[in-house]
Amino acid sequence: MDYNIDMMKNNHGLTLIELIVTMAVFSILVAIAAPSFNAFTDSSRRAGEVNLLSGALSYARSEAIKRNSNVSVCARTSGAETCSGANDWKNGWLVFDDPDNDGTFDAGETLLRVFKPISTGSSITETSGTPLSSITYKGSGFITVASAEFKYCGNRGAIDARAIIVSRTGRARLSIDGTDADKTHEDSSGTNLTCP
Repeated sequence: MDYNIDMMKNNHGLTLIELIVTMAVFSILVAIAAPSFNAFTDSSRRAGEVNLLSGALSYARSEAIKRNSNVSVCARTSGAETCSGANDWKNGWLVFDDPDNDGTFDAGETLLRVFKPISTGSSITETSGTPLSSITYKGSGFITVASAEFKYCGNRGAIDARAIIVSRTGRARLSIDGTDADKTHEDSSGTNLTCP
């Protein structure tokens, strides 16, 4: 009989009330943290996707200089290793040696890199005067057009909008919130980026 009393004294489990209180506190903490975590993951996804395109442009410029020939980056056709011919970069992009300077990946040209589609609900479009489905770098590192500007839109509207601005010299830079500190990035002319 003493043995049973000793066993009951050494039982250190949780009571039902303690378990309910612990679950309630945990639920409150999760409810508070979830929106911040979602914003963090959206921000990380946006940064990764913008950096992928920016990196591809820098890579194409570097390869053009190294090869002393034309290297193009084009919007990719969904699920294929061909250029789409459309100003819709959400399906990814191709970087390829482009000696005929037509901005299209043709037979006999060397495919240098293939980039995957961006996340569902996001978009990338080229927004300069005549929207481009490709951009070509010459052996000098300069681009064949006056400039190019890519706009990224994520799931959260204008707060997610980012731009990659490519100068005539071929250098790509990321947009900033430069003039009014309203937490909305601006395009090359200083106008706030918008997303549909």
